[in-house]
Formats: sequence, structure tokens, C-alpha cells
Amino acid sequence: MKSYVITKMFTGGYLDDNLGHEYINLFKTDQGESYVYVTALGYINSEYDDTVEGVILTRHIAKGCQEVLGIAITAGGEQISRGIKATTSKKQNIEQSARQTFDYLKTHEVTYGGADLYQLYGSDNEWGISGGRLTFRAKKLLVPKQKMLIFDLKMKDQKWMDKDFLLPDKGFGSSAMHIYITDKDNPKSFDAVSKLIQNEALWEEGKAKIDKNRKLTDDHFNFLNIIRKENDELVFSNMLAYFLMEDRRMLTEFSKEVLGVEIDERAEIIREQDNIDILISDKNNEIVIENKLKSDINGVDKRHNFSDGHLIQSQLLKYYNLTEKRTRESGKRGWYFVFLPNYSRIDISKYEGSKYYQEVRYSELYNFFIKYDNKEGYFHEFTKALFGHTKDRDNDTYERMERLFLKKIQKKNTN
Repeated sequence: MKSYVITKMFTGGYLDDNLGHEYINLFKTDQGESYVYVTALGYINSEYDDTVEGVILTRHIAKGCQEVLGIAITAGGEQISRGIKATTSKKQNIEQSARQTFDYLKTHEVTYGGADLYQLYGSDNEWGISGGRLTFRAKKLLVPKQKMLIFDLKMKDQKWMDKDFLLPDKGFGSSAMHIYITDKDNPKSFDAVSKLIQNEALWEEGKAKIDKNRKLTDDHFNFLNIIRKENDELVFSNMLAYFLMEDRRMLTEFSKEVLGVEIDERAEIIREQDNIDILISDKNNEIVIENKLKSDINGVDKRHNFSDGHLIQSQLLKYYNLTEKRTRESGKRGWYFVFLPNYSRIDISKYEGSKYYQEVRYSELYNFFIKYDNKEGYFHEFTKALFGHTKDRDNDTYERMERLFLKKIQKKNTN
């Protein structure tokens, strides 16, 4: 049997306050070696010992979709943690993995920016077991030349580009941090991964090492990062409504420049009427805004999930129907928008009622608000928070890991 492992990185509540082991997966050591830590605990099931051809390093994008950050070729490398059985307790398995890594490091130097594995990770769990753990030494690390997505078997109808690929007979599972693809149980997916790796036009060899002297700056760090609300839709909807309500000139210009609708500066801004995120109403218009960050478009009723047109019934059509009923009675015109982060993969065209809506990306919001020197308290914090959702990739966790990793290295080097 041969296998591949897909390990999902940079996810889980543990990373809110701790340095994830998986950060090392994307960098060479000072000695020029590539090592892999398989999430969540640094080991694989003994059933797959000595079968793993490569480890696909991914991060979550959406249900059934992950981004490929790299592929560690482990065939010809070395498996460090082994013999771990599913029937053994988690504590015993972590102890065994830590002991095997400790023995390996007796004869192998593994440092990043001058700090060794134990200086970086120490004890990192409720049992006080040393955090220095490795799963594989890789023969080679490949990184994609362009952004690459991988879809599981439930996403067969998803639109994807040539550089993206599908696992035709394997699902990601609901919460698994790593999964196995074997030539025995998932031959189509195994073949798809093998062909992907062999396509040299898609890859370059990962040669990056940690730059221990890089400055630790984050110009867009803001109070939402401190209170862990940087991905909270409710918070962003509240802030959008508040600042537009407080500055009427900004409101009218926002509506004209971003939404393409001319409104009266006396327009009313309403939150959560009929569950609509933001409703802007003046004597001539009703503007419906559905604001989405990390969640998908909500369905209306699972018992009747699809319309006659084979689209998913959703809140979009519900809000449209409610608003159109009001505008017919009042003589106003309805306008409909969905605000989405630039990294969002939501395809609103799958949902009933989407044809009435226009997409507005967070980069458009940011580019509008950043022009204003608003003196209202927290306005600049608001624009900094918006910036985090203007990126093509949702990198918050990765960037937090980077800062923490560098802090530990620099602390070691100053001691």
C-alpha cells in the first residue's frame, strides 16, 4: 500500500494563544532540511507507517475546499514518529512521539534561526510533555507557483481552475485535522495527487529559511485583534452602520461611489429588520446589505432546500421578497448587495434570488473608507480591521504564528 497524508494547518482554538508546530512545515532548517509536523498531535496511525509518499500541507478555505500551501515529499526521507496506535491513549501517543523525536535529535541538529526545536516549543500541552515533536524528515518541499485549491468528492460541481484539483473518491471529513489517501481505498484520488506532483510546471522547490532579523511589525493590528472579534460579522455590520450613520456626507458618498445609488443624507440606517444585516432607507430607495465574513449564505428550510430552478433556497430570496413587498406599497426602488471578503469563495449564483444582488468586496469598502480623515473615535481602528479582509488569502492565523515564532527566536538570541 502507498499513501498520501493531507494535513490541515493553522486551524483550531489552540492557536489563539500558542505557537503551532505546523509553522515549521513551510521552512527549511538552518541545516537546509525540511521537516513535517502532521496536525493535530504530530503523529500518524501505525497502519500507514512506511507507506507515505508525501504530505499535502493545506489550510481550510470553505466546506469541501482547502488551499494547498505545499507538498512535502517524504518518500526517500525519514519517518520519525512511528508505531502509534489508535487504541492507545492520547497521552501515551504524545509521550511516544516526543521520545522518538528526542532520540532523533541526539544525532541530528534541527534549528531555526539559531533556536532549536525545544527552545521554540518546550512544553505545550496539559500533561507537560515536551512540545518538540516531528513526524517526518522530508526529501523535498514543493510549493505552488500560484494559489492552488483542492476540492473533495462532494464538490464535483464546483468551478475550479486548471491549477486546482479534485479528489474524486475522498472526502475531507467534518473535523479531521489529517486524512489518508491510499492507492487501495482511494485509487482515483491517489492517482490525481500523483499526477499533480509530477506536473513540474505547477511547482517550485521550497528553499525559504527563517529570517531571524526580520522586523516584527503589523501596521494593521487593531482592537478587534485584541478582543478576538476580527472575524465577527455582527461587529463589522455594527461598525459599518454606526460610522455611516454618524457622518451623513460619508453615507451619501458611500452609497453613490460603492453601491451606485444616490440617496438623501437624511436616509435611515436600520440593523436587523427582518434579519437583514443593514437596511438603508430614504424616500426613494431601500438598500438591502447582506454582510458575510466567514459564514456561508443561510438556507431557509432544509426540507425544501432546492427551488424548481435547482438553486439553493436562501435568505437572499427571502430578503428580496420582503423588501419588494414594501417597495411596491411605498413606490420606492429596492437595491440588493452582498458584502464579501476578497478571500471568500462563496458562489452566490448557486442561491435562489442571487440574480437580484451585486457583490461588493471588502477591498472596495476599505478603499472608500481609507480616504476619510474621520475624527470619530475608533474610526482608524475600523479601517485597520477592514484591511484584514481585503487579502486574497485569509492569513490572520499564519501571520500571528509568524510573529510568535520570530519573537521566540529573537528572545533566544538575546539571552
